[in-house]
Amino acid sequence: MTSKRFTVAQQYNTGLSLLGAVLFGTGVRSTSIHDEVRGQIEEAFGGQSPLFAAFIRFSEKTAQDGRRLGRLAHELEEDLADQPSWWQELRDGKRAGPRISATAASVAGDYRNLALEVLTVLRAAEEVEATNASNEEEVS
Repeated sequence: MTSKRFTVAQQYNTGLSLLGAVLFGTGVRSTSIHDEVRGQIEEAFGGQSPLFAAFIRFSEKTAQDGRRLGRLAHELEEDLADQPSWWQELRDGKRAGPRISATAASVAGDYRNLALEVLTVLRAAEEVEATNASNEEEVS
């Protein structure tokens, strides 16, 4: 389990701390799976879940588009915005090839939500560290 690996790594690097864990590859409506995993993580980490609220949804078509085109989710989202509507392609008789899945925008949004949450947690951790350092200086 990942928590055991983290514990071993902490033995070699005592300054190592866990920012959080990310749930990915599940459906948006898989709330029972999310709850089960959250419970397992809380148990593994002694009652505190380092699981971020944001998660990355499963979308096989977006993953397939990303591999086929060599693009990241946010790049696919941009390509999707530039892609003409299917009915427009049909009307114009211009079928250019495989279309980018509309779920690319949702997956890109998931990554944005995660990035925002990570940055928020990092900022809070840095503020705690700065406060602790300031308190240590006052004591000295």
